[in-house]
Amino acid sequence: MIDRRQPPPRRNRERRDTDRRLEPRLPSAAQIRFLRAGTESDEALPGELAEVSSCGLRLVLDEPLSPGERMLVEVRDRDGGCFNLSAAVVWTDARAGGRWLVGCALSVELSDRRYALLSELVRNGAQARDR
Repeated sequence: MIDRRQPPPRRNRERRDTDRRLEPRLPSAAQIRFLRAGTESDEALPGELAEVSSCGLRLVLDEPLSPGERMLVEVRDRDGGCFNLSAAVVWTDARAGGRWLVGCALSVELSDRRYALLSELVRNGAQARDR
């Protein structure tokens, strides 16, 4: 029987400071464009793909987004190839210079084949953003 007078055990602080992600991450500096869902604007906004996995993205954007906000992310290579990803914002973090780090969960986890295609595009041909 559970003693309800005792508070639940707290998470181990040491564990919080470690990387608990299950999927490998691929670093990137690819230029992206994205469309915000639920807005009247059909303007594609610029950003940068900082990291990608089979189930999520980390983006660097010039404007804040709200957790839960949905978006369509487009990654293009230099030859005009295009890869579209539907995602939802999970978290945001303000950065220096008015930029925002944005963590997104993909609407559909990428299959091994699609992840390999995106990885290849990011490694070999994605347009790097001018810094």
